[in-house]
Amino acid sequence: FELFEELLLLVHHEVARHRVIIRKEWPDAAIHAKIDPEKVKQAFLNIMLNAIQAMPKGGILALRLKETALHDYSGVTEARRAVTIEFADEGEGIPKELQGRVFDPFFTTRPQGTGLGLTITKKIVDIHQGTISIDSNPGKGVTVRISLPVEPEPLQENS
Repeated sequence: FELFEELLLLVHHEVARHRVIIRKEWPDAAIHAKIDPEKVKQAFLNIMLNAIQAMPKGGILALRLKETALHDYSGVTEARRAVTIEFADEGEGIPKELQGRVFDPFFTTRPQGTGLGLTITKKIVDIHQGTISIDSNPGKGVTVRISLPVEPEPLQENS
């Protein structure tokens, strides 16, 4: 939870400027996962800034944290325990025809965007043996869901 408190400090000015309300929804007991906190903080920061900027007239950004089973990209459930973090905004959403491109390098819909934020985020999640998915309902917002294994498998060395 300390990681989220640090993130909230980093986005404080953007939250105030865009009139966004952060709603924290997580259990009282801490959930632990083996992560590189600086890399994961960068990934979560990218998602939070995208969500905040998607709500120029204000709205709610819900941060949800729970313990789950790990899911792969097709929705198949593995037996491994995971921490799942959801970032749900009330922005404009992502048009259906663009949803498959959001992780592509240099793809952006913002004039000042680089198109690297979600690409980097996906790479960080992959390094942690996790999964990331985006559910968008155009006109009603986006939910980004990241699952990180509580105990990642050892990295395999190339032979």
